[in-house]
Amino acid sequence: MIGRLRQVSAWLGLAGSVAFCMTAGAAGFHQIEVAKHTAMLTADMSEPETAHPVATTIVNVSAEPGAYVIFSEQPEEEVPAPNIREISDEDRDLIASTIAAEAENQPLEGKILIAHVILNRVDNEAFPDTVEGVISAPGQFTTWSNGQIQKAVPSVQDYEAVKLALRGEGHEPVYFFRNQHYGCGKPYTQIGDHFFSTMKGV
Repeated sequence: MIGRLRQVSAWLGLAGSVAFCMTAGAAGFHQIEVAKHTAMLTADMSEPETAHPVATTIVNVSAEPGAYVIFSEQPEEEVPAPNIREISDEDRDLIASTIAAEAENQPLEGKILIAHVILNRVDNEAFPDTVEGVISAPGQFTTWSNGQIQKAVPSVQDYEAVKLALRGEGHEPVYFFRNQHYGCGKPYTQIGDHFFSTMKGV
């Protein structure tokens, strides 16, 4: 009788252990499922990774709310090259030498106007149509007749004045200049020791 009771007790203990293991296993499985479901929900709630376009230059900001606008670079506007008058190297040297002889101690602005006097005369029918013809005309540039132009050594600034005049900078309708006072033409402006004049009626 006692032996049979022991067998029944052992059987009940084994059954309880099995039932506990099954319950624990079920609970563990349930926990795994809950964790997996939570992870899926968390993944669904996270924002998707999206490659946002990089804005470069703003061209047009008219877009619907929530829409992405891709901005494109605008091409740089081409700056037109300055309109430079072309003359020969010999004429350039003649003008620079004339400036050196006539206005060695004068400011750059005055030297530019002397270059304009020469160039304006070349373009006017009332004067010779070459640089040498304008400079060597009788009674016009005294440094030519007295030989000073032959000794003149043009400086960097003298050549700069010629270059700026050829580019049209500081261009004025001047045709005459004299030291200390106005001479021929219509009085126009004074720069340094020189008095510049235009053609009468200009």
